[in-house]
Amino acid sequence: MLPIHRALLILLAAAVTPAAATDTVDLEPWLRREGFVDVQLFPDGEYLAATVAREDQTLLAVTRRSDLKATASFSLGANTHVSNFDWVSADRLIVSIAEKFGVLETPIPTGEL
Repeated sequence: MLPIHRALLILLAAAVTPAAATDTVDLEPWLRREGFVDVQLFPDGEYLAATVAREDQTLLAVTRRSDLKATASFSLGANTHVSNFDWVSADRLIVSIAEKFGVLETPIPTGEL
């Protein structure tokens, strides 16, 4: 027979020790920082414009809806983000720029269009 304190210690160790995981969870989709942020349909429905988040920048990409072929893109490099965009005519987009420094900081608009 085990002394009571030793039995309690064994039970506590069993409760605290994690069980061996038989299934693994793929964390990549949750940790990935890339992907579409904002998508807008061209006024006549022929094109899609979308902001695409990358690790250190956000760029703008325009694709033709019929075949999803990229027709244009816009980026300004590291730490620069397309913060907003709008279709202003049949052949023109207006783009707002923001900058950020540091991984968790929110981009700050620069006032540039």
